[in-house]
Amino acid sequence: MKHFPVRIKAILVPHDGTLAGDKALSYAVQMAKTTGATIYLLHIIESPPIAPVFILTKQEKKRLEKGIQDELTFIKKDVSLELKERV
Repeated sequence: MKHFPVRIKAILVPHDGTLAGDKALSYAVQMAKTTGATIYLLHIIESPPIAPVFILTKQEKKRLEKGIQDELTFIKKDVSLELKERV
């Protein structure tokens, strides 16, 4: 049986602002440095269980987006790789 080397091109890292997310990102950064892979950081805003009744106001949406942007800025300072962002 032939073995073919696997080349990692992309790493998807879910991050929710927790210590576990930080550890996953740290591990992904080390892998990316070794392999040259691109890191995609995924942050999902969880909807409350009563979603049909709950609607985000523009102010609440901006507040959530600012929180995520602040977190991304903090992560960028901590990571010594170039990060690209897309919202």
